[in-house]
Amino acid sequence: MMNTPYPWLLPYTEQFSKMAAPQALIIYGDAGRGKAELAHAYAQYILGSEPEKHADFYSVTLKEKEKSISVDAIRALTVFSQQACQSAEQKVVIIEPADKMTIAAQQAFLKSLEEPVCKMTFILVARQAQKLLPTIKSRCQSLHIKPVAFSQAQVWLQGQGCNITAEEYALTSGSPLSVISKDFATLQGLIHDFSNNKETKLDKIEPDLILRAMYFSVIQKIKKSTDKSEQQENYLKLDRINALAKDYAEHASLNMNMQLQALLC
Repeated sequence: MMNTPYPWLLPYTEQFSKMAAPQALIIYGDAGRGKAELAHAYAQYILGSEPEKHADFYSVTLKEKEKSISVDAIRALTVFSQQACQSAEQKVVIIEPADKMTIAAQQAFLKSLEEPVCKMTFILVARQAQKLLPTIKSRCQSLHIKPVAFSQAQVWLQGQGCNITAEEYALTSGSPLSVISKDFATLQGLIHDFSNNKETKLDKIEPDLILRAMYFSVIQKIKKSTDKSEQQENYLKLDRINALAKDYAEHASLNMNMQLQALLC
């Protein structure tokens, strides 16, 4: 029986329990929905024991203070993938966050994906699967962790001592774990500042948090305003926010924070 890390992940663990382990799987979706926990639960199910203590398990993660997974980290994985299984019928590899692999790292990963010595399952955990090379995605099954409904998340959150409204939960875009993270408090603070036109420095804040806060603060202004010209101005700002959000999702622009700061002016 496969372990289910969080109640909203039950449909996915039931799906895993009924299917043969694929060679490669991409688990993707917004932060705060339990992707990494699901990946580790699946690795444990395949190997039959705790992955971190298993000789046939390998994990690639971001090193402290690094913003991307380097080609050297993937080359080390290649060495592991070319060795025979030691105690299980197959090996399991988790790469998380896979969408942080550099292009060179992704190209090196293809070698492990295409030429494994023994039976292997690669589990790639990603927030933005579109950042993976098409040649990788075409060789992987994909599983999208969908937004979790407030009615389903509420019971679990109450068990964690979190009592929030549906409106507050909407700020997470359906990601229950985000409520108990530091980012949620940052998000609420940003919305308060933006809604009150308070000057805010954005250079050290993740762009996706800023974009979400901007979006909700502008929506609030539209709902409260009765002035047509002001509403029109806010709708135009909303269009700009959506365009920047699309740009960030596709390209993760390095000057995104500067663009967002300019939008506030």
